Amino acid sequence: MKIDFERQSIENSRERLSPQQRAAFFQRMKGVVVLIETVTDDGEIKHGTGFFFNSNGLILTAGHNVPENWNAVCFWGVDDDSQNDKEANVVYAKYDIDLAILKPKKEYHPDFATFSEGPLHIGTEVFLIGHPRDLMFSYMVGEVAFEDYRLYRDIYKGFEDELFNLKGDLRVVQINNSHGSTGLSGGPVFDSQGKVVGVIALTLDGFDFAIHFTTLKQFCEPYYEAQHPGAESQKGKNKKGSRERQNTKGSKRRKKK
Repeated sequence: MKIDFERQSIENSRERLSPQQRAAFFQRMKGVVVLIETVTDDGEIKHGTGFFFNSNGLILTAGHNVPENWNAVCFWGVDDDSQNDKEANVVYAKYDIDLAILKPKKEYHPDFATFSEGPLHIGTEVFLIGHPRDLMFSYMVGEVAFEDYRLYRDIYKGFEDELFNLKGDLRVVQINNSHGSTGLSGGPVFDSQGKVVGVIALTLDGFDFAIHFTTLKQFCEPYYEAQHPGAESQKGKNKKGSRERQNTKGSKRRKKK
């Protein structure tokens, strides 16, 4: 089931939540987040965060959580027994934008989150759920620190030895006060309506940087189309629906003449 707050009392993504609403938000959204454990060919164990973005259990995460030499990948949800891990495969990845899609080996139909349609404004309150320092399902609140997005090359200057080798024109959301750490990478950044505005990629000098939702949608689109040939993408459906509504309005106007 798609999880969001569109039909509740939160009117727009810029509205700040009360302490009670924040607690309710966490209880509602934690089920879409997972812990990811990857074992590489050389035996290294990596932990990170991911989230369900599809009714068939597809998981979106950071590419560096599941490097190209991955050997085995498991995931756990908030209600899963730590001894009862679920296995997944890396089915699609683009390491130059630090994103990967995992597919559970067994059939799985979880709650899932959807992507924001934007825009994203400076000062917007955002919410992170993840596993920094293996502190599982930690809940953090931050703010967008720059209007909409920056380009990766803007934060790369002077920190060449500390950052990943990603595309310079990659769009990233700058987030203040969320205090991310190792293990949070791949975690979703939600607005107050439960829409995903970004995926955490790195932390630098007190700021977290998340891959912008427009890039997330552009990344997921080709995989969906490859798996469902002939099916309309959500983007295509939205455009078609818009055209149909416009045509309907035009028909009504002609009838009035």
